Amino acid sequence: MVALLAGALMAGVAVPAIAAEPSYHPRIPTPTNPTPIPPEPVPVPPPSGPCGDVRLRCPDLVVLPPSDLRVVRGRNGHLRLSSRNRLINRGTGPLVLRGRRESERTMTVSQRIYSQTGGHTEYPLPDARFDFWAIPGQGSYWKLRDGLRFELWTAGGPLEQFVKLGRKTRFCMRDLLEVPGLGGPRYRKFPGCNQSPRARSVRMGISSGWEESYPAGYYEQYVGVRGLSGCFSLRHVADPLGHVFESDESNNMAQTRVRLPPRRGRVRSC
Repeated sequence: MVALLAGALMAGVAVPAIAAEPSYHPRIPTPTNPTPIPPEPVPVPPPSGPCGDVRLRCPDLVVLPPSDLRVVRGRNGHLRLSSRNRLINRGTGPLVLRGRRESERTMTVSQRIYSQTGGHTEYPLPDARFDFWAIPGQGSYWKLRDGLRFELWTAGGPLEQFVKLGRKTRFCMRDLLEVPGLGGPRYRKFPGCNQSPRARSVRMGISSGWEESYPAGYYEQYVGVRGLSGCFSLRHVADPLGHVFESDESNNMAQTRVRLPPRRGRVRSC
């Protein structure tokens, strides 16, 4: 064969090209709906303080989304966004706060936490305080400072920004409503809060399986929204400064979106 090709070339005869054997490259189909890269896991805050010990029966404060939203006009004519708050203890133990007189209108606070065997330990809360707070038309009550607060944030954009803080931050921790299905005590352990200006010590809290709540029309239960326009997030944040020991710190905030300004006095969602 080689001799024939050589003779042909010497004679000037054209020799047809011999096709090279093709290499095999399999075609891999591209999926029409590729699996997305999973997002980075959101870190869950660990239990606070002594509540990392599973032998303790700690409270777990859970705040529900703001409800019964309404826009009212204050005496100065400014618009206010009012809402109902709902704070539930779904932990294995009660929230028990004990105050001792510090000054005429304040008390220092400690938290009592029970163990699985029935014993308890008192833990000082250095930054927590009870205030003797006046409510127009009702008198004064001992209330927990920074028990819960209302925050207004921008919503709907790539980056939410803080806008305004509500006026009310003092709350009476109490057993107002029993929550079905949580297995709490049948009767209130923490009724309405103390109103005595002479009290040397005060006890308040929320039993496991019970709810504390205030209506939208209650004193200072609002965030000012004068001049605001767009989509916003109204947030209720329980224990915003982390004073109280809990078994779960990741469920202390809930929010409801609202479009401002209101239309014909009605609150709209967005």
